[in-house]
Amino acid sequence: MNANRIRLPQGPVVTAEALDHDLTGMLDRINADGRPVVVTRQGRMIAVITPIEHRNAEARALAGSPEIQELLAAEAARAANGQVTSRTLADAEEWLRRG
Repeated sequence: MNANRIRLPQGPVVTAEALDHDLTGMLDRINADGRPVVVTRQGRMIAVITPIEHRNAEARALAGSPEIQELLAAEAARAANGQVTSRTLADAEEWLRRG
């Protein structure tokens, strides 16, 4: 395993490939249970999908999530070391702050 990768938790985390195979089903599940889903590609967070009507409550929940905090810290460390990090991460952090 690459030292720069984080072992992701089970649960509301899906790969981009899995999302690609069942986008409609995943969106239906997200809307039904109101829980956000973190999307990863090659072990790195690339997006968070959350129902619009649950945005404020879910943003607060995500902001306090140890898994999300770990992912954000790892991306910040990569950026501090001059490694490429996605703009999506900055967008996600801003979205969480606005909560």
